[in-house]
Amino acid sequence: MKNTLALVFLFSVLLFSCAKNDCKINLVSEKVEGLDTDAIVTIHGFQVGEVEKVEPINNDKVNIQIDLHRDPAIPADSKFRIENMDFFGTKGITIELGSEKEIIESGDKLYAVKERIPMDDKLRNRISTLLDHISKEKSNDSLIYELQRLNDNLEHFNLKKL
Repeated sequence: MKNTLALVFLFSVLLFSCAKNDCKINLVSEKVEGLDTDAIVTIHGFQVGEVEKVEPINNDKVNIQIDLHRDPAIPADSKFRIENMDFFGTKGITIELGSEKEIIESGDKLYAVKERIPMDDKLRNRISTLLDHISKEKSNDSLIYELQRLNDNLEHFNLKKL
């Protein structure tokens, strides 16, 4: 009986000592286009957490609850940025570490900085603009072609009537 109690006690101590040391913080942002729950949070490209909740605060602000799996020492002046994580536009949060000695703690409320526009976004925007321009030209060309066909058909119809 004593052995069983000792094993149960030892098992519980091991279980609770291995529990994650989560750090949940709230990030306030104006724009979260494309950011979903389970989006990754990275520092220098390494995943250190994920987005747990995204919920509106008011008409122009959104609260993002972040769950940091490992409890890295993140200085209070660190910058949190919502960015594209790949060429397909998958959003995530990157943390640029600051230099302050004060460390962010669980429950802190921070503010996201505006997204940088990386080179792949610039390229995607230019390609999109170019494709829009080309499709407008094609639609104008096809419209002119159809009007010319209609005009030819009407002239042909009028010649038959005469």
